[in-house]
Amino acid sequence: MYDIAEVLDVVTAYYRVSIDDLMHGRRHPHLAKARRLICYLLKENDALQVAKALNLKRSTVYCHIRQVAHELNLYEDIRTAFKELTKILGQMKIKISVAQLESLYVMVGYFLSEEPQNDVDDLLLSIMAEISEKLDRKIKKRTDNLSLNEAQVKAFVVWYKQKAGLYERLLPHAYLTCQMIIQEIGPIENPNSKIRQI
Repeated sequence: MYDIAEVLDVVTAYYRVSIDDLMHGRRHPHLAKARRLICYLLKENDALQVAKALNLKRSTVYCHIRQVAHELNLYEDIRTAFKELTKILGQMKIKISVAQLESLYVMVGYFLSEEPQNDVDDLLLSIMAEISEKLDRKIKKRTDNLSLNEAQVKAFVVWYKQKAGLYERLLPHAYLTCQMIIQEIGPIENPNSKIRQI
């Protein structure tokens, strides 16, 4: 079961529409498709809560769910959108406050201002730039928590182990936030390092 606010954020970003557009009941095809997919993604949630979030009737929510279930079998664009949205929603969610997001954003900014020393640093910079953009969006919206995909989680761990300690004295709050995130992420398995049992 997904969080209603998170689904609204993800789908509105995916379709580049605002929540106000969805709530005003306009019938533009891209708005209608976004509304239907939101209902389908939230099919395990309380239909009344979903209806309130979208300013719909509960019966309309059920109708949207049935319609998308049918369309998934017929239309490639609906299948593709659904797969991409569920992938985004399946990202690791890290619980941190806006203040922690802000301090982490500053710390990542310091790292991004450095010149890469090698190809690994260059790759790390590009993924950390993606994380920085996510942090910036969350801060502007004043919303807690951070979602990271698998590559971003791994890059964050590498960045923490190699670079974050350099900023410990300069940005102690951000460094503590990094430690908390690393604890929440937990150990990352390397599939190549498993020893085959005989």
